[in-house]
Amino acid sequence: MGITVTTYKTQPALEFNKIHLCELRILQPEEQAAKYALRITYKLVAIDTEGNKHFEREMRSIVINDFEQLAMLKAGEGSMALVNAHLAIEGALAAIIANDGKHGEAQVV
Repeated sequence: MGITVTTYKTQPALEFNKIHLCELRILQPEEQAAKYALRITYKLVAIDTEGNKHFEREMRSIVINDFEQLAMLKAGEGSMALVNAHLAIEGALAAIIANDGKHGEAQVV
């Protein structure tokens, strides 16, 4: 993934400032179609001067129990980042489903 962070740990000649995504899980119960939980599991990665990757031992996770509600709350505070992420996730899912070919075209509504 091409994600870097600004707060990270360092070791001699290594800056653990890149993200290695291990898991992205979205759970949406049938009985609560408007609510879904999002879980991200990742490790920080450093790349040395020879291009070798060094993975942090610690696995980190972020869990958001109601992603859409949090996105709307943050939007009300003036930050559209999570709303844009929500739209991007929906667009990515539609593209993946359409690419699979089993259901014809897929689009976000």
